Amino acid sequence: MPTKSRKVDSVGKELTLIPRGREFNFYCRCLVYTYSIGMKQHLYINEPDLVKEMNQCITLSLGKPSYITNKLSPMLGNGILRANGQSWAQQRKLVAAEFFMDKVKDMVGLMIESAQPLLLKWEQFFEEQGGATAEVKVDADLRSFSADVISRVCFGHSYSKGKEVFLKLRSIQKIMSNHGFLFGQSGFLYAPL
Repeated sequence: MPTKSRKVDSVGKELTLIPRGREFNFYCRCLVYTYSIGMKQHLYINEPDLVKEMNQCITLSLGKPSYITNKLSPMLGNGILRANGQSWAQQRKLVAAEFFMDKVKDMVGLMIESAQPLLLKWEQFFEEQGGATAEVKVDADLRSFSADVISRVCFGHSYSKGKEVFLKLRSIQKIMSNHGFLFGQSGFLYAPL
């Protein structure tokens, strides 16, 4: 049986796109480290306190990478999720007011209305299984629940009326998820790992 030839560097380590074995475990266990893909440097932070501190930072120079936000523009538009600098600061002030406790309390009733059909659906599913332990895939249900809540709160009607909008957004999301936008290289998905 022929063996596959592998590229080996001068130290004798196998050259791979992603580190494997002990090296990979080292990267996964570190709380803060940098890595590069092509010419782009990335900072990985897995320390909740540091992330919280960075989120409280008011400097406008900490923005979102343009190579990611530009590729997401068809789905996200020019809203707060893509904004940087002064635009982000202005949009954050507008959005923050909607999440004050008195406004959120007014929305609880709408959230309960959206949750009741979902809970009934799950109860019926468990009854059909004989009341035993059952495995439930909740991703689609939670996606439609979220869309229903957003639709009721923002647009004043139920998910069934806004279903077309959310189906279009979902199709854009599926198309965009196939293009490897995270690393800024559209052909990255085809690289051998």
